Amino acid sequence: MEGKRADVTNSATVQQGANRTETTVKTHFYYQRPSVSKLGGDLGYIERVYPQLNQTVDEYDAALVFERQIGDKTYLASSFGLAAVTAYSTTTTAGASSGNSTSINPTLSINLTYAATGKLTTTLLISRTEESNDQVISAVTTVDTAQVGATWQVLPKVSAAETASYTISSFQGGVALVGVNAGTLQQTREDRRFRNSMSVSYDFSNRISFNAQYVFSDQTSTLATKTFTSNAIFFGAKVTY
Repeated sequence: MEGKRADVTNSATVQQGANRTETTVKTHFYYQRPSVSKLGGDLGYIERVYPQLNQTVDEYDAALVFERQIGDKTYLASSFGLAAVTAYSTTTTAGASSGNSTSINPTLSINLTYAATGKLTTTLLISRTEESNDQVISAVTTVDTAQVGATWQVLPKVSAAETASYTISSFQGGVALVGVNAGTLQQTREDRRFRNSMSVSYDFSNRISFNAQYVFSDQTSTLATKTFTSNAIFFGAKVTY
């Protein structure tokens, strides 16, 4: 069992409506056998309190977890479950919903890892999750993701990685926090994003490493102000002592 309480604060004025307190409690129970790497379940509860909106969102999660080694090179990690989300407010405020709104949605995660060679590993991920978002305070934010990735040990000290993903985020109801629709209630909104990330890292020594990353993002949205294309380059260094 694990528990966590976090205060999320946004410094930007237009996003301060997303300020919240999150309380999370999760329980995991598993049964392992030689032929089945892991079989069990996850139970979780998340409470998100938005004081500026007088709104609370409660989420209850339950999932069946199954993991197994398939042959010598492939590992499967999967989960299937349900997420029940309830949003309610104590008072009626501009842009905030009153009364209770409950939605029950399926969740899943299928993650395949394939060790093609001693130096090359590939991954495939398909998932559906329920999440919170700092742009739209919604009762339900469903995120569908398809992702492929690869890591390659080019040299003993040099490694490279690439990840490509396609994500669909569906916001069912909620208050828009940024853009021309800020402060208004949005009944629906859908964002579709393609993201490709390429990175290279170099281990200069046991304590020092350097990395470079290029990220391309292309998003279309039913809200015109949320449609964009971006290119970003990052450089970093890590020192361990």
